[in-house]
Amino acid sequence: MLKKIVIAAFAVAALGSNGAFAQVASTVSVTGSNLSVNAQVQASCSVAVGTAVAFGSISIVPSAVATPGSFSVTCDSGTDYAVGLGNGNNFAVTRKMSSGVNLLPYELFVDGTYAPASRFNNVTLGDNVGGAPAAGTLGGTGSGSSINYSVYGQIPATATKPAPGFYGDSVAITVIY
Repeated sequence: MLKKIVIAAFAVAALGSNGAFAQVASTVSVTGSNLSVNAQVQASCSVAVGTAVAFGSISIVPSAVATPGSFSVTCDSGTDYAVGLGNGNNFAVTRKMSSGVNLLPYELFVDGTYAPASRFNNVTLGDNVGGAPAAGTLGGTGSGSSINYSVYGQIPATATKPAPGFYGDSVAITVIY
């Protein structure tokens, strides 16, 4: 008698709510090729102007020295870069500030020696980047933090005093990385 009760209990458990036998689910796993997921993160650098190169009010032009200006460069950590300055809006042999049609020559330097070899130059693609940038440029390897640079200005001794007025120029800062 005990045998019939056990069989009856099993049959009831296998029946669904509508009295039909319930199906037993099975899982099948197939492993094939792997899906590739990728991304390329581009290096980035930015530049910010700090202070202008300011000659101030001058009465004697030859060899006037400016208060140094500044800018900063921020590049992603590990990103090699080089930075240079363009020639300005009135370049012809030397940079020139203008006041209307009047021009006043000047030069910008990477250091306070004002030596011809330290004249700030522009950078172009193909120039060395990182620890050994081209002459007249600066560079390094980014750390993710801002790195400050000074710009030294000088009016050459060969300059003659132009007409009185406010003289100015705009010089592009270029970073390659």
